[in-house]
Amino acid sequence: MIGASDDDLVVILDADEHADELPGVEEAKPASGAGLPENAKLNEDGSVTLTLSRKAAIKYKGGDGTIVEKPVDDVLVFNRLTGGDLRAMMSATGPNANLTLFNRSTKLGEAKGPLTFDALDAQDASAALAIIGFFTSAGRRTGR
Repeated sequence: MIGASDDDLVVILDADEHADELPGVEEAKPASGAGLPENAKLNEDGSVTLTLSRKAAIKYKGGDGTIVEKPVDDVLVFNRLTGGDLRAMMSATGPNANLTLFNRSTKLGEAKGPLTFDALDAQDASAALAIIGFFTSAGRRTGR
């Protein structure tokens, strides 16, 4: 070790084996769905299903110029996020960062995702953001 003297002692512990011995470290618990909105359910594969509290419909201009209205499904499935999803979020600016994660987690894409999010009731939109927060929160908490 650079700059170490004979009096310095370095101990390397396997954090998984000795987590209970490390001050300020809580053992990581498997995701239980705690912290999810009431109308959300954690699935066995780690995805989360959100049952919408209000009906929603997206509106867009069709190829012939007419306004098309399509209902949003009664449930949205949010998939676990990847490092690539987080990288995409970091390149988005302002409020679009959360929308990028919504689009990617629901696999709705950059065209249908924003239309869907904008059509959601505020309670459902807030629940969607809470699910994104559930996926991006740290597993192990450290502190004093």
